[in-house]
Amino acid sequence: MKPSVRFAYGGGTPDLSMTKRVIPMMVAPPPSASATVYPPTSSSKPKATKMPMDRFAMMRQVNVESAMASSADNAVSAGQNHRERLQQESRRRAEVACMEKEDYTFTQEGVDRLKRQEARLTMQEEDKHMRKLMKDEAARVYQALEKERRRVEAEERQVLLDKHKIEMEALKAKQDAENDRKQQDREARMRKMKEASDRKAREEYLANEAVKKAVLEKERQAQQEQVFVL
Repeated sequence: MKPSVRFAYGGGTPDLSMTKRVIPMMVAPPPSASATVYPPTSSSKPKATKMPMDRFAMMRQVNVESAMASSADNAVSAGQNHRERLQQESRRRAEVACMEKEDYTFTQEGVDRLKRQEARLTMQEEDKHMRKLMKDEAARVYQALEKERRRVEAEERQVLLDKHKIEMEALKAKQDAENDRKQQDREARMRKMKEASDRKAREEYLANEAVKKAVLEKERQAQQEQVFVL
């Protein structure tokens, strides 16, 4: 990871406080124990001698190379960060100038606004689609309820019609029975009146016939008396 370089606002000299690297202090190593040569003993056998490894020398070499690489990296990073900072500052000033003119083209604010506008349009489309779905669902539910209401009303109307029909048939049967009874009563009264009239006429006829017969009998007797007198 390369160290970062901080610049003051608007340019200026870079702040290298964050680019310093901690380098271990180089201290002279103590005398190596491996370098001490002991006289051979009678029991030891002659062995091949090998140069000892100086670890502290290797560490010093690594530290020197690291310091050189760090200095080179710091120089490259400082220049690169300076150029990036100048580019960012230039873009920022251009954005500020465009924003002062209320022109957000090719600015971060413009990009953000465009994203927000696209998000709003997307939300509006989703809301419109959702409203349409809810409206269609409400219409479907309303049609189903209306169909069920009409079916129930038709059934209730049919029940009322059947009930009214039964009541009308019962009333008609009752009226027919009443009319039949009245007709029979009227016919009975007419028969009685006719019988009474016939009886009275017959009695009158018989009475008249009896009177006529009595008159004729008297006339016949009177004629017979006149014949005897002569």
